[in-house]
Amino acid sequence: MDSNDNIEEDIQESTGEKDATQTENIVKAEKSAGKIGLMRWVMIALLMFMSSTASIMIYDRYYAQKLVAFDLQEYLTKQRMALQNNQMTEKQIGENLDVLKAKLDNMPKNQAVITADVVLRNIQLLNLEK
Repeated sequence: MDSNDNIEEDIQESTGEKDATQTENIVKAEKSAGKIGLMRWVMIALLMFMSSTASIMIYDRYYAQKLVAFDLQEYLTKQRMALQNNQMTEKQIGENLDVLKAKLDNMPKNQAVITADVVLRNIQLLNLEK
């Protein structure tokens, strides 16, 4: 029976060693899987951030309504002064007004143009002169 007991002890020892080795391998695999999982989460978060930023930039550039002001009164005053000083003819003023209208008509659709008379501050002023 002593030989049988020795055999059983050898089997238990060898299985214990295998169990310890398997446990160590499992722990190592779980740690590396945790690192891989963390890297995936970081990549997902980075991709989400980039796509959100791109979406906001595209929306702001092409779709968000923006107000811009044009000082029509100053423009007309300059035209009138040029006419009075004989620097321009009435025909040239008419052509300048046609050019101004064309420039205003060609403004992007997401920009609303208002006169500078109603603006106090914090708005972009257009300079559509030559």
